[in-house]
Amino acid sequence: MERILKAFKDLFICENCIKKHFSFAFMLLSFAIPMICSHIAKDTMLSNDYVNIFSSLAFIFSILAIVPVFLLEGFSFEFVEMRLRGESGIPKLNLNQIIKGFKGLPIYIVWFLYFGLLALIPRGELIVPVLCLIGMPFIFYILIKFIKNNYEYKFEYFNPVTLFDYMKKTFKDTIILLLKMLIVFLVLGVIYLIIFTLFIPVNLLIEFVIRKVSILFGVINFGYVESMFASIPFAFIVITIFLYMREIFNLTLYDHCIDIYKNKIESSEDKIVNE
Repeated sequence: MERILKAFKDLFICENCIKKHFSFAFMLLSFAIPMICSHIAKDTMLSNDYVNIFSSLAFIFSILAIVPVFLLEGFSFEFVEMRLRGESGIPKLNLNQIIKGFKGLPIYIVWFLYFGLLALIPRGELIVPVLCLIGMPFIFYILIKFIKNNYEYKFEYFNPVTLFDYMKKTFKDTIILLLKMLIVFLVLGVIYLIIFTLFIPVNLLIEFVIRKVSILFGVINFGYVESMFASIPFAFIVITIFLYMREIFNLTLYDHCIDIYKNKIESSEDKIVNE
């Protein structure tokens, strides 16, 4: 667990650390917008006009969120580059990360198809989620090598044999890592619930103030719809905190996978080359 704490602390050791993390969290708002719009559109107490408006907004922002998806993936790739160079902290957001994230798409598509084919076997729909959960860290190793080799495509990145070879070399270390990260996941879940609980009184206070001010000035008749809209800032905050904590978890996992890659995969390949 000491290594996990170090990986977590290293995320916050860099130049302009607060600015980088704030920009990263702000970028995650782009994922919160379609989530909130979609949730509002499903509210049965709203009129059809509101439902249609927020359904359209959810669709539009979901399409626009494709760009941040590649940006987020490219951000993770640059994080791997930093760790491979022995640097701490997180990278600064930049447009070039969108291109890097897009370069990883073929690898994700091929491995998604591989796992998807497993769903065709009897009871495959029950097996695939478990295999994805266990197999994802081993795909991380493929992505790490892909990034290390300057994003050049090679057959081995798409070859199922590569995954089994990496599993053979790293299975024990990876399973131990997953068990440790499960503990971290549970701890982060408790922290998030505490934060969420603390924000509820703040949200009620904001709603109370808006209600009193609106009644005082006679601007609106504060009803269910107005109360819901007053809660939107609260929803943005808690969803963004959740997404930020999830990505911090993922980066910490990446950090550990890089260590295992260096010690188990890269070192064994170097031995073969030297022989």
